[in-house]
Amino acid sequence: MNSNITKKTRIELIDALRGLSVVLMVIHHLFYDLIAYQGAPLWLFSNPVFDVLHYIFAGTFIALAGFSSRYSRSNIKRGIGVAIAAGAVSLAGWLVGEPIWFGVLHFLAIAMILYGLCGKFFAKVPVAVYAILFAFTLLIFRFGGLVSDYLWMFGVYAPKFYSADYFPIFPWLWVFLAGAWFGGKVQGGKLPAWFYSFKVPVFPSIGRKAFVIYLVHQPVLFYLTFGIFREGQFLVWVQNHIRLGTITGGGQLYDTGVLLISLIGSFGLVWIVIALIKLISGSNRRCGTAMLLSLVMSVIVINVILKHAVARIRPYEAIPGLTLLFGKWADAGGFSFPSGHTSSSFAAAWTLRSYGYKKWWLPLAAAIALSRLYLGAHYPSDVLAGALIGILLSIAAKPITEKFARSQFRTWLQQLRRREL
Repeated sequence: MNSNITKKTRIELIDALRGLSVVLMVIHHLFYDLIAYQGAPLWLFSNPVFDVLHYIFAGTFIALAGFSSRYSRSNIKRGIGVAIAAGAVSLAGWLVGEPIWFGVLHFLAIAMILYGLCGKFFAKVPVAVYAILFAFTLLIFRFGGLVSDYLWMFGVYAPKFYSADYFPIFPWLWVFLAGAWFGGKVQGGKLPAWFYSFKVPVFPSIGRKAFVIYLVHQPVLFYLTFGIFREGQFLVWVQNHIRLGTITGGGQLYDTGVLLISLIGSFGLVWIVIALIKLISGSNRRCGTAMLLSLVMSVIVINVILKHAVARIRPYEAIPGLTLLFGKWADAGGFSFPSGHTSSSFAAAWTLRSYGYKKWWLPLAAAIALSRLYLGAHYPSDVLAGALIGILLSIAAKPITEKFARSQFRTWLQQLRRREL
């Protein structure tokens, strides 16, 4: 028994298993996308070996989510966050014609909330009971011939039901709870000492970011296997199916709303206002300074250097049939790559995040970035490159700001200000 284990202790081996499981799931989904969008042979995704391994990868991921529930401060809050992410995944799947009604994130959200409500009861149930319930519900729900149009959340569905990702409550709830049971044993220091001290390279770092990786991997894979070769077709598809209302309902009000989102990101306007508020109010002058520095760096790197070096023509000027919504209101001209709106937004939002403001700023930056695609002002690669560059500039700006804040030059400025007063 290891008496040094606390609720906050991270087990590197568990992080490594979580990292390995998410990497294997990403590879599995890559194979699917290669088949769907690049014509790769079907056996690459569906074969007797992978058909079994797919559920082993996913089952490990689910069990480790249950394990983490023993360490979470609020499983209900955690579950609500995952539910919001699941809703975003469903929306994205619907937009690209691959509906996800109850995927692994939907399941995990329900399981986490349920554990938050009934965790004390579940902790008293022996793991053997969960094993029996798993086998029983798997046999009944999968091979019992049950059919329903309304119980697909629980594992009973009609032949016409389709979900691109599907993990019903039964039998997977028992896997989640078994993972939570194992987490209790680990937390109680009941395993051998080597389990707690075992070191693994690379995978623990991936495991600590497993949720974010899982959330973004499919859009990235979709772009790499489909979008990067068909950026023009993608923008025309957005125009014809989303902008013109085949999917969203469209309309002038909808378009105007997207334009307003884009406009608040023009010239870094919203981010400059936030930075100045922090500087003037004194709520966090270092954060405000770092934001302004990252925005200035963004202008230099994007607008002064890269746009002119690459000289990529705007998509609405190069793609037949693609129009720019609202004309100069949506785009003041200039070259396309990378997106200045996106770079400045992610530079400022990432800086806010690095200073502890984590709630809404990155989603706002993402909304500004997506608005540029909707309006027809940028290619997807412009936006992705802008986001990456913005994050890198933010990472560079913070230590410069912190060094300045501790420097003798800052002390000199303070003394000069006192003399003026």
